[in-house]
Order: sequence, then structure tokens, then C-alpha cells
Amino acid sequence: MYGVCQELREIIFSVDVTPPILTFTNTPAKSFSSVNISWVTNEKTTGVCEVVGPSFYRSVVCDKAWSGDYLPEGDFTLNVTVYDESLNMAGPFQHNWHNSKCNSPFP
Repeated sequence: MYGVCQELREIIFSVDVTPPILTFTNTPAKSFSSVNISWVTNEKTTGVCEVVGPSFYRSVVCDKAWSGDYLPEGDFTLNVTVYDESLNMAGPFQHNWHNSKCNSPFP
């Protein structure tokens, strides 16, 4: 067969198997009715936040922060699980804090 050429090509695949790294940047130990908790990751991620407290539960998509207002008094836990663009998962990363209804000047 004349005029037929076979061309060899090398295809290199890059597969990301490394989970993202999350670092909390704002983690209050105590809040007064509302709170803002934030974090950064070492690559682009999508997060899922699960917040558990007294008579309180939320599970929402979150991106670099979670905020809550009008929280009941008591102990809370935030669990953040993040996924990178290759769907590598990391977490849950946990932060615990105590929420009070008011900011009292008395201990």
C-alpha cells in the first residue's frame, strides 16, 4: 500500500491522586449568637459543611467559609470535607466552639 503512513504518538496522562490540604484561618473558641469560620486550601476545591449543635443541624455546600446567625446556646462542631477537581477527598476537618446567647462582661 503506497501512500499510507503510520504515525506513532506518545500520549502522557497526568492523574491527580493527591487530596487537597485545608488550613483553618478563623476559628473562634467562643461565639455570641453568630459565628464566621473560614479556611484556605492548597488548590481549587468544593466543600461540604456539616454543623452540629444543640437542637441544630445543617449540611450545606460551602466554599472557604461557614457563617451562622441566631445560634442556640451550647457546644457546636463544624466538619468540613473538601473535594478537588479530580474528586480527591480530604477531611472531615473539625472545629469545635461554644456559643453563648449574649456577650456578658461576667465570667
